Amino acid sequence: MTDNNKNGAFGRAVRRIAAVAVISAAALSLAAGSAQARPPDIWYPCTIDGKPMWCMDVN
Repeated sequence: MTDNNKNGAFGRAVRRIAAVAVISAAALSLAAGSAQARPPDIWYPCTIDGKPMWCMDVN
C-alpha cells in the first residue's frame, strides 16, 4: 500500500467523522429548539416582578 492510499483513507475517515459531528449537532439543536415550544393550554403567559413567565392556575 502506498502512502497516497493511506492518506486518502485517513482523509475520508476524518471527513466522515466531521460530517457525522455536524449532523449530530444539527439534530441536537433542532431537538433542543422544539423543547422551547409553547406550553400546553393550561399554561398562560404572565409577568411576575416585571419578568415574563408561563403561569398556571392551581386549585
